[in-house]
Amino acid sequence: MKKLFLISSLLIFFLVPTSSFAQDLIQKNTDEEIAARADEMTKELTYSLGLTAKQALLVEDKLTEFLIYRKEINNSKLSPDEKIERLKTLDNSKFSEMREILTQRQYEMYVKIK
Repeated sequence: MKKLFLISSLLIFFLVPTSSFAQDLIQKNTDEEIAARADEMTKELTYSLGLTAKQALLVEDKLTEFLIYRKEINNSKLSPDEKIERLKTLDNSKFSEMREILTQRQYEMYVKIK
């Protein structure tokens, strides 16, 4: 619980400026490269983890969102150290959100392959 609170707090601190526009980012910045990468990653996870159709849709949406955030961070004018910190926070958030989508067994397998 403390971990979840810490991760949530960090996300609020680091991603608030962009999180309020998450839906717009998904709609405007989902270029073919991001969509293709999210689709490829989802197919790999579907095969590896045995995702249901519903899980696959949720995972693909989350992966698309995280790829967009990653692109925004990498293209920002932040210092290299700030970028690294934000990317670490983003990765922690990804694990946390994937845990909500996956079963316990699937999540354990996900952690092993990531």
